[in-house]
Amino acid sequence: MADIKDLSDALTDEVMNEVADKFFGTRKAIDDVVEYFEEKAELLAQKLERVYRRSAYLRCMSLNDANYREFWISLGIDPEPFRVPDGYPCEMLHEKRPFAFTARGEFTKCYRRSYERLREAVEDYVHGHYMNDPENKGKKILTVNRTDLFQLCEAINAKVRKVNAEVSPSGVLQFTKTLDPQNLEKEKIGACAAGKCDQFDNDMKFKEIDFNSYGLRDIPILPPEKEVSASITEFCEELYSENREAVKEMIKTYGCR
Repeated sequence: MADIKDLSDALTDEVMNEVADKFFGTRKAIDDVVEYFEEKAELLAQKLERVYRRSAYLRCMSLNDANYREFWISLGIDPEPFRVPDGYPCEMLHEKRPFAFTARGEFTKCYRRSYERLREAVEDYVHGHYMNDPENKGKKILTVNRTDLFQLCEAINAKVRKVNAEVSPSGVLQFTKTLDPQNLEKEKIGACAAGKCDQFDNDMKFKEIDFNSYGLRDIPILPPEKEVSASITEFCEELYSENREAVKEMIKTYGCR
């Protein structure tokens, strides 16, 4: 009989190990992918910072918030996604100013160039760009971008919902107790005492990722500068005509991106 007991104990240990490996393995897999998501979110936030800096410069070229909003409206684009957060002032720029015969022409070229630089930053933020893979020579990889990160968030949350619905922590603990009938009556699952299993499961369940809490703003792709150059030129000419001296001083102070 001792041999049968040894076999039973070994089988019990094997089953318990398998249950534990599956339960904790699943939880670790989710923990790992959430950690990966958070690392990529930090990198994406850096790209968003660049969008904000370039938005701030375009706003400065517009002289004030009202003109900046009017610029987007003149292009048929919602201004709200390009609203500049507080704390993003103009920065001194040292790039070569474009050649033009008139100050009006110089301003227009500067504005168009600044718009295109912003468009490029938005494109990189939303869709990313391909770069050489540092670990695999000759291979290209796509950099972090909001589109892929949002889809990853949705996939993680779907997995979290599935695990929370199908795998009950209290159920796993109770099942492992049934494998040891001699101690089943002696031991109680403290976390589930007095009918508190629901609370225990709620405390142990995975939380879904709140993508919005990361502040990774949804920003639409902008049309290339060549497609809206006529509208930009018209806006700049009107702005310059109404604010000639202010525009000249702005370019003198901040340069042209």
